[in-house]
Order: sequence, then C-alpha cells, then structure tokens
Amino acid sequence: EREARQQMRSQIEELYHMLFELQTNLRKEPEQRNNSSTPIDWKNVELLHTFSEHDSFIRSLVAFNWQQNHSKQIVASGDYDGNIKIWHLHTGELISTLTTNTQVNAIAIIPDGQTLVSGNGDNSIEVWNLASATKQVLTGHEERVLALAISPDGHTLASGSRDHTIKLWNLDTGELSHTFTEDYGTVLAIAFSPDGQTLFSSSGDKTIRLWNLNSKEPLYDLCKHSDLLWSIAISPRGKTLVYGSHDHKIQIWCLATEDKIAKLQHTITEHSAKVWSVAISPDGQILASGSGDKTVKLWNLSTGEQLCTLNKHSKDVYCVAFSPDGQTLVSADKDGIIKVWKPSFSTN
Repeated sequence: EREARQQMRSQIEELYHMLFELQTNLRKEPEQRNNSSTPIDWKNVELLHTFSEHDSFIRSLVAFNWQQNHSKQIVASGDYDGNIKIWHLHTGELISTLTTNTQVNAIAIIPDGQTLVSGNGDNSIEVWNLASATKQVLTGHEERVLALAISPDGHTLASGSRDHTIKLWNLDTGELSHTFTEDYGTVLAIAFSPDGQTLFSSSGDKTIRLWNLNSKEPLYDLCKHSDLLWSIAISPRGKTLVYGSHDHKIQIWCLATEDKIAKLQHTITEHSAKVWSVAISPDGQILASGSGDKTVKLWNLSTGEQLCTLNKHSKDVYCVAFSPDGQTLVSADKDGIIKVWKPSFSTN
C-alpha cells in the first residue's frame, strides 16, 4: 500500500511538472514557443502583417533576436530617406526609428542582437547601439557603401562599395584593418562563410569571388555570369551558395565537393524580372527570392523545386529575410511596404 501511494505521488508530481511547463510555454510570445517538432509547410503561406510606415523604397532589411527587448524577434528596415525602423516581427509594433542624413543601402546585425550597422549613400558606415540609439561613424570609403556583412563571431565587419573596394573593420575598436584593393568593379554583395574564414563577393565584373581572410588573398573565382549578380546567400553549414542576378536567374552552387571545386547544382529561371534578393532559411532547407516581377518565390534548396509564389507586392521586391527561428519570412518592396508571411504547420 505504501509503494502504491508513493507511485501515485510520483505520478501526480510528474503531471504537475508537465502542466507547469505547458503553462510556462503558453505565457511565452508566439515566436518563443517550440514548434520544432511540427513540420513547416512552405507550400501554404499566409500574409500575417503589412508595415507601411516607410515613405521611400527599402533596399535592406534584417530579422534578429533583440536581447535588450526581452528576446523578441525584430525586423530592422532601412530606406532611401535615411530611416532605419525597428519593428516587432509578430505584433507589427513600430518600436523605434533611427535617423541618418542619407540613404541607407545596407544593414547588418551583430550576432548578439544589440548592435546594428548601416551602409550609407554618403560613403559612411554607422554602428548603432540599439539600447541607447547612439552611433559610431566609420569613414574610409570614397563612394557609397552598398553591401555589408558581419563575421559569425561578431568582431569583423566587411563593407563593399561603389569605389570598387572591400574593407574589413574591427568592430571592437572601429578601426579599419584591411582593404582589398583589387579592382573588379562596384561591389554589389558580400557574405561570410559560417566558419568566418572565407569572404564571398559579387562585383561589377559579374563574378562571384572567394577571399581567404587569413592571407587576405583571393582564393578563386566561383563563376563568371552573363549579367550583374545582386545578392548572395550562404547556407548555414557553408555547403551551398545561391545568387540572384539581373538576367532573372537564380543559381545554386554546391561548395562541399570532394575535389573542393564548386559545382553548379541548379539554375532557376521562373522569375520574369531581375532577382534582387535571396535568403536561405536557418535550417538550410528553404530558399526565398525577391524579384522585379513583384513576387516572392519559395524553393526547396536541395532540389530547386518551386514551392509557392507570394504576389501581394505591387512593386519590385528588393529584400527577403527569414526570422531567426525560420518560422516567418519578411519581404520589402520599392514602395516601402514590408510584408510578414507565415507558413502553415503540417498536420501529417
């Protein structure tokens, strides 16, 4: 009888702990709840929010976890009027606006979610502390800054400019640490490898180029395309590179080959206008693309299969980005409109 009572007490305690965990989870904001066990269905996507506070077109946006704001998932968007707006991803609340004196061409976020960097039309780079809304200005480029990327460890900033150079900056000190002076034309896009050892760039010579960040030398040219390459995305494990081009194409390249020579896996031609932006989901399974044909398209990254087309924008879609948990997609267009998309969760 005593054993039976102890067993019953243990079962009650276990049930209590289960109910407590359930109650705790329900108190969390929607983006903090764990849906990882439920498959995401990116073939069925619905519009969750539309943000329309920008008065000019948006050339860059990023989604991230903001630790200073109770780990909320946040979207930051930069426009040609010099405004950077900070939004709550799931409620649509406009949290704050940072103001520059010139157009914002690119933004990036340091991995800790506390510092945002903007690349500007007056050739400057501004490093913003999101908690205090104060900034540090970095100067050195001779033409407008068009591309930014931050190393995975958060200590190095890479910037690409119309002055045909890529610069590396120490984010701890704000000092310029290196300039790649090889002239390949305007730098349109840059990205770090996940291990932080390689930098990828796209320039006006229509080439994707790899740079060794230890030796500060070019490694090799990935490909020579037929037109300008506007955007680059690297998969989370560094095995795949994707770019979107002026000639309406998306190409998917495998970087993890036995002979260490990148190989073209898929060429996607379903867009009917230039592909301004590409993004890969945090789990490395889904590719999103934004185009001048006013659509956002979603693809299976490994097969190149088109999953769906989102056609609620009325102008060129310049930016696409996934939320950190991979359960939300954000897109922005030439009219300054931001749309937040939510996939279905499979019941199979």
